[in-house]
Amino acid sequence: MSDDVEIQFAYPLGGVRWASPIYVWHIPLASVVSIDVDGRVTFIESVVNSDAIAPICAVLSDEALMAEITSKAIEIDAVRLDSRVVEPDPREEVL
Repeated sequence: MSDDVEIQFAYPLGGVRWASPIYVWHIPLASVVSIDVDGRVTFIESVVNSDAIAPICAVLSDEALMAEITSKAIEIDAVRLDSRVVEPDPREEVL
């Protein structure tokens, strides 16, 4: 994976509905592809040329990496669905 690519996962927070659980960013050109837990692309933003799309496609086409990414997203979502998730106290500092 390129150093210019970052994988982000939607954090399970009560009351927040993310557009997608996984985001693949190409940082230098501010391009992002969001994918669901099945690895399907759900949204593409600002992919303007092959310099941006090539590193993102490299991630999407790497079956082992995508299996790891989608597995992590499912694990994170399970925490959200777990009834033991406690809402933060609004009086506490949020970092």
